[in-house]
Amino acid sequence: MKYITLFFVTMFALLSITGCDWTRRQLGMETSEDIIAKKLAYERIAIEAHMRDSLERVYRDSLNNLKASIEVIDANGAIKNGDNFHLVVGSFRVHDNATKLIEYLKQNGYPDAFSFDLWNGYRAVSAASYPTIPIAYREMFRILDKYLRGIDDVWIYKK
Repeated sequence: MKYITLFFVTMFALLSITGCDWTRRQLGMETSEDIIAKKLAYERIAIEAHMRDSLERVYRDSLNNLKASIEVIDANGAIKNGDNFHLVVGSFRVHDNATKLIEYLKQNGYPDAFSFDLWNGYRAVSAASYPTIPIAYREMFRILDKYLRGIDDVWIYKK
């Protein structure tokens, strides 16, 4: 009986000593504050991972929507069919001059440059076409800022 009592008293003393934060700190063990901090860190990591997954999902969905729209819009934002706003950079009565300007535009970053005939017999040269007028205006000012040789005036034509 003496040994059993001694065993229980020793167990009680050890459990009460190791359960105290001061004792745990002195022995180099984790305290309750350390355990709470670790728990909060794990929760923060889980929340950040969830947010990152959500952002990746939104990015992936946006990318899929963009890929679907590539069929309609090319790299410059130009639309190949439908009512468009064309950036006209010149109009010529001599069609060879229009062809030369188209080649010049293609060499200077406008691969979708093309020409079309106007009602007055002139051939207009368009650097690109855009779906809305604000996008067309933005690109018009970009062309004017480039100071391309021979392009003094740019205007928008809705075809």
